[in-house]
Amino acid sequence: MGGKVTTWLGKRWLLALSGGLLMCLAWEFDLWPFLFVAWLPWLHLLRDLVHSRTRFWKTYGYTYLAVFVWNALSVWWIQGATLGGMIGAVVAMAACMALVLTLVVQGWQRFGNAWGTAALLVGWIGFEYFFHNSEISWPWLTLGNGLASASWAVQWYEYTGILGGSLWILLFNLLLYHLLVGWKELVRKARLILLTSTVLLLFVPFVLSYLLTPSVEGRVEGRGEGIEVVIVQPNVDPWNEKFSALTDEQQVERMLSLASEKMTPQTRLLVMPETAIPSNIWIQQIDATPAVELIRTFLHAYPQCRVLVGTTLLQYQQSKERPSKTARSLSDDGDWYDAYNAALWIGDSVGDTQYYFKSKLVVGVEMLPYPQFFRFLDKLSINLGGMVGSLGTQEHRTVFKTPDNMGVAPIICYESVFGDFCTEYVRNGANLLAIITNDGWWGDTPGYKNHFNYAKLRAIETRRWLVRSANTGISGVIDPAGNVHQRLGWWLQGVIRSTVYPQSQQTFYVQWGDYLGRASYFCILGLIIGGFVARFRARH
Repeated sequence: MGGKVTTWLGKRWLLALSGGLLMCLAWEFDLWPFLFVAWLPWLHLLRDLVHSRTRFWKTYGYTYLAVFVWNALSVWWIQGATLGGMIGAVVAMAACMALVLTLVVQGWQRFGNAWGTAALLVGWIGFEYFFHNSEISWPWLTLGNGLASASWAVQWYEYTGILGGSLWILLFNLLLYHLLVGWKELVRKARLILLTSTVLLLFVPFVLSYLLTPSVEGRVEGRGEGIEVVIVQPNVDPWNEKFSALTDEQQVERMLSLASEKMTPQTRLLVMPETAIPSNIWIQQIDATPAVELIRTFLHAYPQCRVLVGTTLLQYQQSKERPSKTARSLSDDGDWYDAYNAALWIGDSVGDTQYYFKSKLVVGVEMLPYPQFFRFLDKLSINLGGMVGSLGTQEHRTVFKTPDNMGVAPIICYESVFGDFCTEYVRNGANLLAIITNDGWWGDTPGYKNHFNYAKLRAIETRRWLVRSANTGISGVIDPAGNVHQRLGWWLQGVIRSTVYPQSQQTFYVQWGDYLGRASYFCILGLIIGGFVARFRARH
């Protein structure tokens, strides 16, 4: 990106603002093609900041404005659940993104154009990978997620995951920008090479996606014997009914009544939403809980069926010292307990109940990051019908088994945004992905639509059928190519019966996860070392 810099579209603030507006279109309106030009204003801004030798804090101000606009206009709907949480998420993530861009600019000024271009690519991928795996994780605006509404175009995510999409978007923007700003300066041969490379980079992934798209009779293992699944969307108002006006039993009876409309002797799985049983249940008392007894009694007519349902579990622990970093004091006598956002797996017999603890928690709602250091802030966690304070998690992904040995992955809400996280279910034997969620907090906004689209990416990455039960939002059935077979829309009460086909093969991405993110760390280290070595040699 060398050469003289001229102002494009006027002021720097206008470059920052226009890039942010273009970026948000993919999340707000599903206008994903804009991602392939959205970085052009930002790249021109960065180039200007590099060549004018702009200082750190001034650079940080311009880049912060750019990414703040993108964040604010893409996730404003969080305020439907928590205004403070929305402000916190936007401010914090914009701060982190701006820091990455500012550090790239500072290094670019010192080590040259080739170093800066490479650093932008691997630095951004490394940043996204870090925020998939840290306790302050917020992967919603990962660039590759912006293509979720065009699942037909990213079938190759079964090899790369969403970080492959991020790399594609960034690299194309960089090549296109080089082509636009350097066209007059390039010789004819260089123009042809750059133009060809840019066109190929745009269209080859579409061709690959077409070739990789599975059919039920083709690349996905043969149809075999399907499994009948029933999915309930009870549409209980989370603000005015779910945790106050209706009892657990009333809500479970509503869901069982809906399910009975579609249940048959062949039904093997009944899926209900996250916190469908809203009250807290002590783990030691699960089988004696009236709501669980209602479900078990219902299953007496369907002994081969299992129910996947969400609730909040409490686990008692007696210890003089705090037994875990998320434990809460129960009494002054050394009694403690942990609270979990959990999935229950219920059969028709007492003692046949299993559970899984949600392990990717929403920052500021279900947990505060690094509680061992910020324990005193636990009471600031926002209560959205669950427990105030940080919830507990578990280390490994649990896979539930049906009587005919089908492995079901119990993915709870926010967990479905993390591709690499979900691959562990498959490695642990999941043949079917099942998402339980409650997207009603956000209202009729792009939030629940984004969330449903991300489920398509999980199906593609793992090549698994996926069923999704939302309290309200979108419940549905998705095949391994990301195609939606059935769905229930916003603020509708209903039930779906569908046949799914368990899969057992493992994709490249399932086996290797976010290898692009891990590789980016080595590339970043190599760039830093190489930059300093080159500068040392230049001086001597």
